[in-house]
Amino acid sequence: MAEVADGGQLPEEMNIPDEIARRQQQLARLAEAKKVLEERAQARYEAGKPNTRPRCKPGPKRPTHREKAAGQTTAATHSRTQR
Repeated sequence: MAEVADGGQLPEEMNIPDEIARRQQQLARLAEAKKVLEERAQARYEAGKPNTRPRCKPGPKRPTHREKAAGQTTAATHSRTQR
């Protein structure tokens, strides 16, 4: 398979030195982006912030099945049932 690819003709619009330069520039841009991301991650770690999106605040506590069966309710659940 490699022999077939090596023996084939290159597209006329392909310029090998230009293609190598383009790929080297792309690698340099990727290395810079990686460096920036690593610096941001390190800053978050040092600041003690989690590396996740903020989560929603928890709502009022719901009664468990046992609490429902026993007839026990919390103030938050009792106020909802009174509506």
